[in-house]
Parts: sequence; C-alpha cells; structure tokens
Amino acid sequence: MPWCTKYFYKDIDIARYKISSWGRILDTYTERLHPESLTLDLNRYRRCDLYDIYGNAIKGTLVHVVIICAFVGIWGVSFNGASMFVNHKDGVKWHNEPYNLEWVTGSENNKHAYDNGLSTTIGETHPYAKLTNVQYEEICKLMQNGLTPREVNEKMNLGFSVYKIAYHILERSSQSRISSGYDFSKVPKYDYSRLTPEIVKIICESLQNNITDPVEIYKKAGINFNDFDENKKRLYTERIKEIKNRKRFTNISKDYDF
Repeated sequence: MPWCTKYFYKDIDIARYKISSWGRILDTYTERLHPESLTLDLNRYRRCDLYDIYGNAIKGTLVHVVIICAFVGIWGVSFNGASMFVNHKDGVKWHNEPYNLEWVTGSENNKHAYDNGLSTTIGETHPYAKLTNVQYEEICKLMQNGLTPREVNEKMNLGFSVYKIAYHILERSSQSRISSGYDFSKVPKYDYSRLTPEIVKIICESLQNNITDPVEIYKKAGINFNDFDENKKRLYTERIKEIKNRKRFTNISKDYDF
C-alpha cells in the first residue's frame, strides 16, 4: 500500500489542477488547496466544483473518480458493454486513497454494497423507488421477450417515463437482484455504426421530401427492409425516427429541412 504513508500530487486532465493520493486538489492558479475537496456532500462523498482553463465550471465533480483516473487509469466508460463505476473496497465513501478504489460494473457495485450492509433496500423498499416490485418484474418480463427500454416505456404507459429505469435494468446497473433471473439476450443491440454517412444523407433527403416509409427510404439506399426480422425492422425504423427528431447524426441532418 504505497500511498498510505505519504501523499504526492499528479496532474489531472483539467490542466489547472493537481490531485494528491489523499484526495487533496491543488489549484495551480492560486497555489492553494481546493477547500471543497475535503468536505462531504449529503451522501458522504467528497465533491467539488472545478474550472477548466477557460473558466468554465465543472459542477459536482466526484473526487474519488478524479483520483482513480489519475492514479489507476481510465479503464473505459464500459467493459464488455456494461457501464463502469468506482467502488470503495472498504465501503467508506470518503476513503479515497487509490488502493481503496477499483473499477466495477453496476451489478458488482450493487452486490458489494448489499453484501457489506451498505444497502439493505431492494426494489420498492428503496426510498427513491418509483415503481413497485411487480412493476419492476413486469419490465424484466417485457425485456426478456425482446422489447427495448423505449418499447417497454410505451407498453407500460404509466403516465411517466420508465425508459431510463428499464435501460439501467437492462444494463444490470439497477435492480440487479430482481433482474438476475431474467435473460435479456433477445433485446436488440443498437448499433448506429452500421448507418454510413451516405445512408444517413439518403434518410435526410427522403424526410426532406416527406417520405417516411422505411421500406421506401431504405430501398433508395439499396437495402431491402422486408428481409429484416421483426427486431431489426424495429431498430432501423427507430433510427429514422431519431434522425427526424434530431437525436442522432445532427452533424449531417442540420443541412436538411424536415
């Protein structure tokens, strides 16, 4: 444990700051320690507001995330498709020395919290739970049958969006103890890389000409839409909707009027 007895500073991506192995953030512009880097928020994490070299604020930065990126390394936003989180090995949220931090998946993070008595709430017993256990189970059943989080939201029609809830359940980063008995392999994976810029331009031109039929649009791109299975048809239809609503490929669609 080389960081236990002595702390030292390393540069971080935000050029004006250095961070120590004990979590002290030094502002090189003022040559002073950042006072917020040693205070705790309501959830017992250390957070602080930082500023980039242009003076733009970066609000609520988690100190332990900055430390693991500086001393351990950025292991990526995802690992085998799963979102990654920073876990405190000893369960102490403000103990931010590098040897106490590790990258884990959401389900591993939740399991660690539950196994160590840091979280004893599951499903509807959680103070911030929006749904009942029956509704969480229903989401799992629908996705086991191949529905995407967006389709789950439309199917359940609860009067408020459950898209993000379903997405996090799909990623096993939320409600993993409820979802552990379900298989989500039928849910189609969204792979936007298959839409080349040329195909996106054809979609934009079609929308500009008030053509919305997926069969006709993809025919112009040399793709036989009717050869797709049902899941792939839904996925490619969703791509058209997202382009139309300026949610994807905005760098291309900005040049078209639809």
